[in-house]
Amino acid sequence: MLVVVLVCLFMAAVYYFVDTQRGKNPSQEGTSEMPGGIQWNSYFRGLELAAAREKPVFLYFHAHWCTYCKKLQQTTLADAGVIQALNENFVSVSVDVDKERNLARDWNVRGLPMMVFLRPDGSTIAGIPGFVDSRRFMEAVGKVLTR
Repeated sequence: MLVVVLVCLFMAAVYYFVDTQRGKNPSQEGTSEMPGGIQWNSYFRGLELAAAREKPVFLYFHAHWCTYCKKLQQTTLADAGVIQALNENFVSVSVDVDKERNLARDWNVRGLPMMVFLRPDGSTIAGIPGFVDSRRFMEAVGKVLTR
């Protein structure tokens, strides 16, 4: 019985390691492009860049298991106008809530996807809970840029 338990624990550890390596968010390495062309940054790197460049932050909380996060990434965040607006006007930050649980807790994330716009100093401008289409997202971007 002990051998079976140990083998199960070993297999779970191997599965976890392989899964975390395969699903590694490139944004955790600094600046990168994930599918869709948005230039994603890790949280702390993004806040540093925003302060240095005096640009607002687009903060995106998501998880690999979240259906509406996938829909948002495949539609809204893949829209050419959205990509251009984010890359030209914001420092975009991607936060996987499963890998960055402390950040999700600090930001009081209760549902996914969750998007927050921040001033360059890190203070909150506005938030968007849940899925929004490209048109509504661009309306929010316009309002954020005029504040």
